[in-house]
Amino acid sequence: MPFPAIAQPIVNLVISRVLPLLLPAVAQDIAAARALAIALLEALGPETDDEFHLAAEITSLRLTVLAALAEAAEPDVPLRDRIRARSGAVSLSREAQRVREALAALQDVRLANTLPAEPEPVLTAETTAELEKIARTVLEETGKKRDGVTWTQAYHQRLRANRIAASAKKNQARYLAAQPNGAGAAATAPPG
Repeated sequence: MPFPAIAQPIVNLVISRVLPLLLPAVAQDIAAARALAIALLEALGPETDDEFHLAAEITSLRLTVLAALAEAAEPDVPLRDRIRARSGAVSLSREAQRVREALAALQDVRLANTLPAEPEPVLTAETTAELEKIARTVLEETGKKRDGVTWTQAYHQRLRANRIAASAKKNQARYLAAQPNGAGAAATAPPG
């Protein structure tokens, strides 16, 4: 029994829909067409109902693409119909690719959910001691003071120096502006 995880009525329904597309290829032999349909569906690896439906859609689209290309290759078909058949084959091929990508995404999700989780690493006394040593080294390196000052302290000193410089500029501008008779302008003008 093919596809044991999928309800057999669904399998039979899908195969019955694919059979008409395969019968011309196997000289109207129903048993051969059924075997071919099962082989084509199994090649896509469906394991759930949703995956099986997508696999059936892919199979149907691909077979229809082949039929359209065969029609386009017939020499007695008018040019307009051959071009239309080729155009239809291209559209169906794109749709089959889109459905194939959806099937692959579903299968990836299923496989990701069925893979065993990676085991937690076992910490031994030796690895714990190594980790503690590394942590101590990192803490010592980050806490080291340069010129007796930590990075944070140096940062706050720079901020304080910038505030003092800005305040000094404001005070100088006020002092120069308060000078009578343009003395402040002469004091700030470049020599020349």
